[in-house]
Amino acid sequence: MERSDRGALMSGDKEEIRRHMQLIRRNVAPEIARESGYLILRRFLDVFPVRPAPGEYITLYSAVQGEPDLCAAAGMLFERGWSVALPRTEGEEIRFFSWRPGDVLSRGRMGIAEPAAGAAPVTAEKIRGMLIPGLAFSLEGDRIGFGKGYYDRYLRALPESARPLLVGTAYAFQVLPTLPSDSNDMAMNLVLTPENTFSAENE
Repeated sequence: MERSDRGALMSGDKEEIRRHMQLIRRNVAPEIARESGYLILRRFLDVFPVRPAPGEYITLYSAVQGEPDLCAAAGMLFERGWSVALPRTEGEEIRFFSWRPGDVLSRGRMGIAEPAAGAAPVTAEKIRGMLIPGLAFSLEGDRIGFGKGYYDRYLRALPESARPLLVGTAYAFQVLPTLPSDSNDMAMNLVLTPENTFSAENE
């Protein structure tokens, strides 16, 4: 992305940023999305070398529209002893359900693959880390998603002490120095790209 384009985005509104990033990201080839997901997940395990207790979870997501595909590399998490959960939308809310490769998924909103009926629910206290997609992230951890607010509502409902580590996942072109944000937006603790780790706490 050219420097002039990045400057224009930082001074733009959220909808302008969404449109711009969607146009670029939807052209990411599936093999690049899978490789990026592998590199991001490996980077996550490097910066979060925690030995989980039995039944502790990391949440991933079903990649759409060129998002880094973390599920393709989820075996790394199982090898470290983690369980994995995926989100499912229910009305205006998001819930998380246990997932393993090969589990049946159904198509939810926006055509996103979600855990099917019968999947085991995962409560917030079992989740240690959430890897969260987005259309853009700032170096300060701000996130712009599709604008539906699912993750923000879920996390705002939790006491701050009960929130898991929040990790934004992105390509390098999606990370900008600053982004517009408001009081309802949940900031990430970390933003990971295939090449870099950005810690909001150090900015």
